[in-house]
Amino acid sequence: MNKRKYTIRFLLSFLFFAGFSGTAGAVSGKAAWAGTYNLARWNIPSGDYSGITALGNGLYAVVNDKQNAFVLWRIRQDSLTGKVLQVEQVRRVVLQDCGDRPRLDLEAVSWWPEKNCLLLASEQEQVIRGYDLSGRPLHDSWAFDGEASPQQIHANYGFESLTADTANACIWTCTENVLRTDGDPAGFTRRESVLLPVYRLNAEGGHRLAGRYRTDKPQARSAGRTYCFGVSEMLSLPDYGLLVLEREFFVSKNYLRSWVNHKIYRVDPQSLLEAEGGEVEKTLVVSFRTRLNPFSYRLANYEGMAAGIRLPDGRQTVLLLCDAQSGAGNRLFHLKDYLRVLVLPSVTE
Repeated sequence: MNKRKYTIRFLLSFLFFAGFSGTAGAVSGKAAWAGTYNLARWNIPSGDYSGITALGNGLYAVVNDKQNAFVLWRIRQDSLTGKVLQVEQVRRVVLQDCGDRPRLDLEAVSWWPEKNCLLLASEQEQVIRGYDLSGRPLHDSWAFDGEASPQQIHANYGFESLTADTANACIWTCTENVLRTDGDPAGFTRRESVLLPVYRLNAEGGHRLAGRYRTDKPQARSAGRTYCFGVSEMLSLPDYGLLVLEREFFVSKNYLRSWVNHKIYRVDPQSLLEAEGGEVEKTLVVSFRTRLNPFSYRLANYEGMAAGIRLPDGRQTVLLLCDAQSGAGNRLFHLKDYLRVLVLPSVTE
């Protein structure tokens, strides 16, 4: 093989590898990635997975925004690196109080250790309800009849995030985009950062506006085929704080050059407790982009975050789960269900 042919082959191999990784961006501090995993390798059914939460001992609950149900997975990680070794679907659980009710559009789930139950957020009804692991409804629920009621939410921009904060004995949630009272949603027609309401829920069924979270400025300049922007998940971690996942999803008219920008920020929960409805500061943890182009086929819209294992050196891992819309696509390309592992830097770094 002459030098020119070798160089061309090397460049093509490099471009293919770089594209196939499907991600690009910055990792702040000493955060790192421990792999991206196609769930099909473990025969996990393709789904519209919109949220994931850790129950303990490697067991996770996952919600699907097209079903009034949740599934239980067992995820095994390498104790030294955090890499995913196996994912097993344990069982599917149908919510017992749904029957013939319309789809709830379950967008978020969180384990609530205080009551040993799951909290599920319905974007359709703007209601958060408690369930045990058999799908039986509990008495715990939070309905939003005021400014965050269904009538005050822009279409598909209600509650997408939910997390129980054991350190502060509360639950956090946030709308994906602005309320109707705050104008048009941020996006390709309103390319500016906006303030989103963050609510604090208590064990008695009460809630109040805690503070406001400012998003980054959207990048898209047109709607394309599909578009969404905003906060898709929150995750409270002991000794680390509150993680907030922002994402912007753009699908072009011809599908090529589609992309999803993801940014994970850290917010100090104490600042939310003291904000009294005001704006809180955020610190970037990691940003990355997935895309679809001739060199990359790993377009993925990550909507779920859950705590993974803690590594021997004390660093916390976080599992990110994407929504593949049940493998949406055509014979040439379809979305796949990915699990991605982020290794956070220690809090002191």
